[in-house]
Amino acid sequence: MVAESSIERAARLGGGAGIPASPPTEGWHLDRRVPIAIIITLAMQTAGAIWYAAEMSTQVRQHTIELQRLERDFVGRRSEDRAEVKEFIQEVRSSLRRIEDKLADKMDRAR
Repeated sequence: MVAESSIERAARLGGGAGIPASPPTEGWHLDRRVPIAIIITLAMQTAGAIWYAAEMSTQVRQHTIELQRLERDFVGRRSEDRAEVKEFIQEVRSSLRRIEDKLADKMDRAR
């Protein structure tokens, strides 16, 4: 025999603990015993959650725009930096050529 769960046993015995089983209700309804304070509190919490989600969405949008701007600036600076490095390398090479030419002249005179 299969063991009976406590829920099944309570249903079979009429709700358990001497409480008669109540007939199923016909859908959800709001009872007058629910305090208005709870309804207002739930409405305020819902409004707060919606407001918080909207704020987060706005912040994400602003951060995305800022990130795109920073990426554009970085790419632009990187191109400028690359051009400056190429120019510096050319200057170093020309200086090195002048030094090599002077050394070659001195070595030729020394012979």
